Amino acid sequence: MLNMGFLLGGFLVAGSVAAAGWQDAIIGEVTHPGTTEVINQTVLISGFSSKSGWGGNRDQCAFAYRPVTGDFDLTTRITDNSTTHVFQGCIMVRESLEPHSKAVLLRGQAGQTYPVHDYLHWHAGYRLADLGNITWQTGKYEVFPPFENLVRLVRRGDLFIFYAAHYAAREWIEVFRYDVPMKPTVLVGVSNGYATTSTTPSSYAITFEDVSLSTTLPQISQPGVLAIGMYAGLTLEGSIGTRYEIQMTTDPGQVNGWTRLTDVVLAESPFFWVDPASYTSPKRFYRAVLIE
Repeated sequence: MLNMGFLLGGFLVAGSVAAAGWQDAIIGEVTHPGTTEVINQTVLISGFSSKSGWGGNRDQCAFAYRPVTGDFDLTTRITDNSTTHVFQGCIMVRESLEPHSKAVLLRGQAGQTYPVHDYLHWHAGYRLADLGNITWQTGKYEVFPPFENLVRLVRRGDLFIFYAAHYAAREWIEVFRYDVPMKPTVLVGVSNGYATTSTTPSSYAITFEDVSLSTTLPQISQPGVLAIGMYAGLTLEGSIGTRYEIQMTTDPGQVNGWTRLTDVVLAESPFFWVDPASYTSPKRFYRAVLIE
């Protein structure tokens, strides 16, 4: 049992990842705290349940996390043991363990129509201030490819970018981005927010495999401020759901010198795409190619 003010009953089983600084907590008032196990690069959160999960002005979830200062890159593959496809897994960054803390998160949710191992609904959301409500970005299920469940969260200053990818191909596609001012030091990790009206103990478990959290990234000179001059990008316009392939070259005079960087699905128009790698790269030129 961890002796933490926000942990109401879960426990952490130590492994090599735990030795690297992972902690766990129960956030908010929950029905069953369950258990959190960390073994090598796998985090298993099982037996947890709450009434509402993430959302509103207070979250209810189990959270395995590490404190991180500055920019970071978190990746993981999410699976569950559900037979009814009630999947509720999440990657998240928040300022504190308070239920009403400022936060940015990406959650996967599946239903009978889209079972978890075939197709996921990805919902992204953010809470801009303590006691504020989470604003969800939803309604784009029809334009998401069948990624399976490999996800990524990148921080660059106050810019938070979510990616998804097919597990085999590992070709990252940007799916959401938010500009949310946060403290330099935040809590980054994975979460189970399984919500149910049942009061009986839950057998539901979510596994986060191949968890990787890297902090060896270029730092922005003014934490908390995104300087557009530091990061090159493109402004894209078009119908919501339109897909573009972003390409890059260092010499636009070379006809065959263009390299694919990523695919972008328009969540809004106009949509500003930023190249995180441009911070330390030589001069780059970009173009967007419509994917029919």
